[in-house]
Order: sequence, then C-alpha cells, then structure tokens
Amino acid sequence: MNPRKIAFPAISSTLVFLLGLTAPISAQDSNFDGGGIDSNWNTAANWDPDGVPANAGAGIVRVGSGGNSFTADITANVPTFFDLHVGRGASGIANGTVNHTAGSVTASNWALVGIDGDASGVSTGTYNISGSSTFGVGGVLSLGAGGGNGNSTGIMNVSGSAGVSANAIVVAQNDGNTGQMNISGGTVSSNNWMTVGETSGANGTLTMTGGSLNIPGDLSVGQQEGATGTMNVSGASIVDAGYLRIGRHFGSGGGATGNLNIEGSGATIMATNFDAGGESAAAADTTGNLSYTADAGGVTSIVTGTTFLNDGSTLGTSSLVVDLTAWGQFSAIGTGTDAEEIILIDSAAAVVGEFDGLAEGASVPIGGGQFGIISYVGGSGTDVTLTVLIPEPSVALLSALGIFGFVTRRRR
Repeated sequence: MNPRKIAFPAISSTLVFLLGLTAPISAQDSNFDGGGIDSNWNTAANWDPDGVPANAGAGIVRVGSGGNSFTADITANVPTFFDLHVGRGASGIANGTVNHTAGSVTASNWALVGIDGDASGVSTGTYNISGSSTFGVGGVLSLGAGGGNGNSTGIMNVSGSAGVSANAIVVAQNDGNTGQMNISGGTVSSNNWMTVGETSGANGTLTMTGGSLNIPGDLSVGQQEGATGTMNVSGASIVDAGYLRIGRHFGSGGGATGNLNIEGSGATIMATNFDAGGESAAAADTTGNLSYTADAGGVTSIVTGTTFLNDGSTLGTSSLVVDLTAWGQFSAIGTGTDAEEIILIDSAAAVVGEFDGLAEGASVPIGGGQFGIISYVGGSGTDVTLTVLIPEPSVALLSALGIFGFVTRRRR
C-alpha cells in the first residue's frame, strides 16, 4: 500500500535545527559522540544513535566511554533517563565531563561518575553543577567505582545555589579507586546514607568550603576494607548528619581510616551521633583522625547527641590535632591568668572513650610551642574541651575599659 502524499508548507532551516535539538530517543543505550554543531546535551546529533536520551525505564546514557573523551553541556531541562555513566573505561582510557549550568536533570536509577577504568590507564569522569541547576538520582550517586585496578576517578563540583540529591551517595566506592566531591555552594542531600572512601582500598575526599550537606543516616568517612576517607570542612559550610562516623569497621571486611579536618570558626557541624575510630569489632584496624585549625574567631565545634572515641574500647584508634596559631589569644600554660575553654565537641550525653594518649587533663599541643589541657567532662559536663590560658590585660587597661575580675569564656 502506497502512503498518501501530503503537501506541507516549506519548513525553514531554523525550525529543522530546533527540532533536531530536542528529538528524544528512548528505551536503549545512548552514547554522547559530539556529532552535532555544539557540545549541548539537547542536540540530537550529539548522540549515538541520534536523539536526546529519554530512556527513563531502561538503558545507559554515557558521556566519555569506549576509549573516547567528550564534554556535554547542559543548559536547560533534559528528559529523564535511567542510568548515567560519565567517564567509563572498560575498553581504553575514557574521560567524560558534564557541565551542568542550568535546568533539571534526573537519572531514575544510578549515576556513576568515573567508572570501570581498565589496565590501559585512569579514566576520569567529572560532573560540574552550578547556578540554580538540579540533579536528582533515584538510586546511588557514585564517584569512582569498578574496574578492579584503581584506575577510575570520579569528581563532582557543586557551586552556586545548585541542588544534588540521591537515594545514597558514595565518594570512592571500591577497587582502590578515587572519588572527590567539592562543595562551595548549593545543597547536597541523600535520602539515606553517604560514604566517603567505602571499601577495597578506595580513597575518597569530601571538601566543603560552603554550601550544605544533609545526610539523615550514616555519614561514614572511611568505612571498611582498607579504604581511606577524608572530609575537609571550612568557610560557612553546614553539615547535618544522622551519624557522623570518622573511621569505621563495617561488617566483616576489615577497618578503614577516616580523617575529619575542620578549619576556622564559621562552619556548622551537627550530628545526632558522632564516632571516631569506631566499630572495630574484633581487631585494632580502624582509625579516626580529628583535626582543628583555628581562625581569628577560634574553632568550629561538632554539636552532637552522643560521642564515642576509640569505640569506647582499645580496639579503635582516634587522634586529635589542634592548631590555634591563627587565633593567637593564648599564652604558654602557667603564664596567663585568664582561662579560655574551647569546646571541640559539644556533646549532649557523656563522652565514651578518649583520644589516644590523651587522658583527662593531658596536655595537647596547640601550635607555637604552646599547650592546652583536654577534658572530656568540660563545658556543660559532657563536652570535649581544651582549656588554655591567655595573657591578662594590664590593670590600667582594665580600669580604662571598666572591666574588673577574673573572666572565664567559652569558645565554640
């Protein structure tokens, strides 16, 4: 049967171009191949097969795979798709980058950034999200996963007022791979948990210089099987977690190393529970390291309901490093008369355990050859504190200011 021919008015080349920008394709794998006239995600010719992916129920969308390297730009809403792979090795070095500057993106299943790097070299995936863009992942958002040889690197940079949400988040999942999440603005949230350095020697780093991180479940920094996780917090960053775990022995696969580095006094760190060097079920193989570096205003306290150090036993290991040099309002122990109590961990319940080598009343180096005195019953009686002595102002200065008497202050 011959199709009926219908005469249409002439279609301008501009309209043809616009139609080509958004033509969707569904229910199959799609590979970004840069075949269009630009690097825009919504250009149909940039995909193999041609057509903007709209495979919400099945299939994988890949940017940089099979030995190829590509950059895709997202500047407007895109159709929902199923899985996302950015920088997938498996058959040669592949680097993929997504620059998401506007619009909404949803992966209904998983999003893997830096995946399956093979023996030929490191494959890197990078997802940059900025402006007021949003990126939602129905399953797990994973940075640095698979391949079996440590040759996968996944990077996510979040800035502006962007929003990233997922059911769970992993920064450096397994196989010795590397993951990095850098948050300078916006909000990153998980419906459940987040792990930085999960398993099998993975090395994950979470760096916050601003923005918010909301994790209602476990936020584990260094989880198991020789993984290493590092969390750096500074600026006006806000961290809100259910259980903040620094160094963890999860399950039966061996422990991990976790590092929490807190810089300055402007951040907010809140957790229902806090643990450093915990869950070392049967071996001393878990390490949690906590570091504070002051600015002119002092340090940022961890505010928590419960606190466990060394798992409250001798199995875990937890260490403390404090540098108050930039604060500069203290003198050597024994030479000042104005006591300053600095709260490191503001705990609602009594602290269980202590930092390695730092029993109640021990001296802690605080920079510049000076020391503070640690207490696990300081503040309200359940806080981890350092007490330092600062020079007392001269009597003449006190008189001029109308201030007399001994002053005890609390810094957090």
